[in-house]
Amino acid sequence: MKTLIKITIIIFTLVLSGCWNVYNDVLDDMEKNYTYYLTVVNQDSPNNALSVFSIDDDSKSLNPSSQIIIGGDYNINYSATDHANKYLYVTDAENSRILMYTISNNCTFEALGIPGYITTEAGILRGLRIHPSGNYLYAFTYGGTWAVYMYTIGIDGLLSYSGLSASISASATSYRTAIDPSGAYLFSLNILSSNSTLQRFEVNNGTLTSTASSVPYPTEQPIDIVMHPGGQYFFIATETGVLTYNTDLQILHTFAGSISNARMVIHPSGNYLYTTVDMYTMKAFQIQSDGSLVDINNSLSFSGGWGDIIILPCANRIYLANYGQNRINDIRIKKDGTIDGSYDHSFYWSSPYDTYTAGLYGSMMLIRKKAK
Repeated sequence: MKTLIKITIIIFTLVLSGCWNVYNDVLDDMEKNYTYYLTVVNQDSPNNALSVFSIDDDSKSLNPSSQIIIGGDYNINYSATDHANKYLYVTDAENSRILMYTISNNCTFEALGIPGYITTEAGILRGLRIHPSGNYLYAFTYGGTWAVYMYTIGIDGLLSYSGLSASISASATSYRTAIDPSGAYLFSLNILSSNSTLQRFEVNNGTLTSTASSVPYPTEQPIDIVMHPGGQYFFIATETGVLTYNTDLQILHTFAGSISNARMVIHPSGNYLYTTVDMYTMKAFQIQSDGSLVDINNSLSFSGGWGDIIILPCANRIYLANYGQNRINDIRIKKDGTIDGSYDHSFYWSSPYDTYTAGLYGSMMLIRKKAK
């Protein structure tokens, strides 16, 4: 009886919060006192851009909202936002700069400070990660210097260089990173064509100390890393499956399967993992209490090629950047965690929206703003 009462209270709370309203057999994830936006970094030289889509509260459709053209030939793959969604940081890799922007209430961008960027110390930028405290930003570089640089985020959003935090254990060409929710550990998947490494950094007042490293699969390519919201373990996708690790870098479980070009996201409940398993398919897995994965025999097939992937907070939507088709795929999540149906958001057929889904190789982020 006590269990039934507890379950009833939880359900009632979720309904009041707007996170469990049935909408065509999926979860309604939009908190009613917030407005949500999807931001996309477009790599379409010489028209590199930051594009913003507002997310309709009822239909969850994407609507082009605003765009700024950055221009130039540089690579602007990586972006990060502070946890209050007040400031945006974007890498200008070839010029070794981090561009800084303020985010308005309706999610438009303006350059932050003068000249609107900070020049990094060395190397080519290949990743950004913000500490859960919101006080520190980490920039990953390669080429001449393989390192993680730490920047302090001021109360005005401006970055200040705090010094070299730690060296990367391998001469990686790219990085995928994850940080545990408490902010105690930062994990870096340092990707090479072979002998890629997994590195753990302990965090102390923002400063990083490399305390452990391992080689997930010496002869195979690791592809992506994602942290479980509980913080007790994380997942790494390789060409032959998904590995479950604990924070001591011990492999707990292996799910074998052919995977390539993987991008992973975890349901905020921590119960499901979604991953692209090739250029044309997404699969759903149930996460067991011990971190092992169970294939729930649920997948969707598409055409195109994937860029970044993002999930909405109470999780009835997954958005995928489909650079092969110049569109964003909208995937519905049902109450049982399965994915069902894809709805394309295509704006490239006519001006002025043709640039919004051009060059979808860059990162995507979800911006949440308090409604007035």
